[in-house]
Amino acid sequence: MPTDEIYLDPKISKEIERLTRQKIVRQLHDGLTQTVSALAMRINFARRLIATDPEAAGLELEKVEQLTREATKEIRHVIFLLQPQDQEEFKLVPSLEAYFEKMASLFGLDIEFEVDQDLVDQLTPGDQFVVYSIVEEALDLGRKSTASQKVSISLTQREDLLVQLKINNQRDKEETVQLQELEIIENYAFLVKGSVIADDEAGLVRVLFPLNQSDRSGN
Repeated sequence: MPTDEIYLDPKISKEIERLTRQKIVRQLHDGLTQTVSALAMRINFARRLIATDPEAAGLELEKVEQLTREATKEIRHVIFLLQPQDQEEFKLVPSLEAYFEKMASLFGLDIEFEVDQDLVDQLTPGDQFVVYSIVEEALDLGRKSTASQKVSISLTQREDLLVQLKINNQRDKEETVQLQELEIIENYAFLVKGSVIADDEAGLVRVLFPLNQSDRSGN
């Protein structure tokens, strides 16, 4: 890779930071804030039950314990997201593998990853950061919108020379929850002049973008 491509384009770097902050704020608001609020209500309910129905109070405390464990997982996840990526040392595949390991340990996700290393070597650092960010966002959306723990991800080049990133949060036939909130993924894709195609029922997201920088000037 040419030495003049070691660092991210400042515009892309700034936009990725903005989108990451937006994502973390959303997770804190939609996840941890609601969980802590639910904890407070259940603790209060359990406290009032202790004198009149100790057995029911015990069941409520079990729910409090479970909620606390879920909140702890979310806190650890947000801490992981807040850890800065060294732009000079960033490598897509090792970074994704570290992220997959974290998602497996926290949320039990079973992630299958297929990648064309020759293709990765042709991607600019900015492209690699964008791909990483899209995968990160898609996995977060997927784990919240489906009960399935299996995810397959692939990064390949199509015959039309477009790069294809495919994320499939595999669903069982009886699952009906639809994948939503693709706005941030679309914002990331825009940075590489890409497009997003989503199949809600299958839990599939595809991002297509041109490999060559020169092919993006007309978009």
